[in-house]
Amino acid sequence: MTEFTPFASFLGGTLIGLAAVLLMALHGRIAGMTGILSGLIPPAAPDWTWRLAFLAGAVAAPALITGFGGYAIPFQSDVPAPWLVVGGLIVGIGVHFGAGCPSGHGVCGIARLSRRSITATLVFMASTAVTVFVVRHVLGGLINPAKVQNFFDLAGTWDPSLAFVMAGALLVTFVGYRLVLKRPAPVFDTSFHLPAKKQLDLPLLAGAATFGIGWGITGFCPGGSIPALGLAEPSALIFIAAMVVGIALA
Repeated sequence: MTEFTPFASFLGGTLIGLAAVLLMALHGRIAGMTGILSGLIPPAAPDWTWRLAFLAGAVAAPALITGFGGYAIPFQSDVPAPWLVVGGLIVGIGVHFGAGCPSGHGVCGIARLSRRSITATLVFMASTAVTVFVVRHVLGGLINPAKVQNFFDLAGTWDPSLAFVMAGALLVTFVGYRLVLKRPAPVFDTSFHLPAKKQLDLPLLAGAATFGIGWGITGFCPGGSIPALGLAEPSALIFIAAMVVGIALA
């Protein structure tokens, strides 16, 4: 069982929200990790430079904290490598068709009161919870990931810390977006690049449900796995490599 960390989780969430607000204010972009990462997969998007800088910062921050700050960032993932590959592929396919993940839909989308993002978040949260239940209580502990899965394990070792991360991120993003989007344009671009699609469709729902299955299997989502590279965690590297393949195949 993982430790319940409400204060650290809420603080971390506010920093996520601050990053989302700053990216919108400076570049007019949604801080969805899979959308940012997808723009680096060949053929890379024309605006690949800010994408690379953003992801590099996400990886460097944990490395700097542990290397120079003397703070050990808790990390636990006991998921076998084959399941990381399978889960990563599923997540990659899911985020492609679902057009987002917890950072893009769950934080940035809900903060904008997007009906698509609210629906997608509800779908992948439910799908993840069902997957975790099946993995832990039906398959008899075949896989044993930690912090994220414990949030969804309502029938077992429930740890609500993830809710505090989301609360902190949403609070800052909700307020920040309302201030930033009143401006005529971001600092380094001519307009804000907000999602144009409004309707609920099958790819959104199926993609979100598929993403939830992969998230439940591995305990990894894009927003958590990319910074984990800064901790030199091989499980994160395996997951991300498989996820990139899944995005490319989709």
